[in-house]
Amino acid sequence: MKTLTVAMTLVLFAMGASGADECRDRLVRYLESALDGRPGQSRTTVQQGASTQESLFIFVSRDHHMFKPVNPDNIPWVLTYQSAMYQSADQGRSWTKVHSFDRDKQHAEAKEAIRSQARSATGVVCGTETLDGVVHDTYEARMTMEGSVRVEMHNRYWISRESGIATQAISTSRFSGVEMITTQRWQPLGDMTLPVP
Repeated sequence: MKTLTVAMTLVLFAMGASGADECRDRLVRYLESALDGRPGQSRTTVQQGASTQESLFIFVSRDHHMFKPVNPDNIPWVLTYQSAMYQSADQGRSWTKVHSFDRDKQHAEAKEAIRSQARSATGVVCGTETLDGVVHDTYEARMTMEGSVRVEMHNRYWISRESGIATQAISTSRFSGVEMITTQRWQPLGDMTLPVP
């Protein structure tokens, strides 16, 4: 497990109006830029009660990325390629098209959802921590996501000052009396290939 060394001082911008605005603006800029993505791989762990699921998300571009379950491993793989989504029940040996979509429309809707979450942010805190010997900027806030079910979240992000990439994110979500903890650890990857259906 990664070792976190907490810096001596967290900067609680929320204590001052102008500082809070600056901190919120930095958080919004990060969230919006994260949608564009960089090639890399995220290992995600989701805990809900006694149940734990682990998966990989491999991102080459907005037009080419893949979800790969690790534990349990009997869930279909999901591949997005050129504005279409595919599933594989045999670990990537064959693919079945599920549906097509408008890439630009989907991206715009995702960006608006991020902006809506950012507007809902309260208790915004910015600070710094050293993670595995690298200084990271941190962003922490409570947010809500509105939809058919209201989701309340407490999110925290660690962004490396060396790479500008969020190397870790932890989100605690509550909805309909259920609590779920999602931990993501991201690493950039060099040249990599994904299946082409």
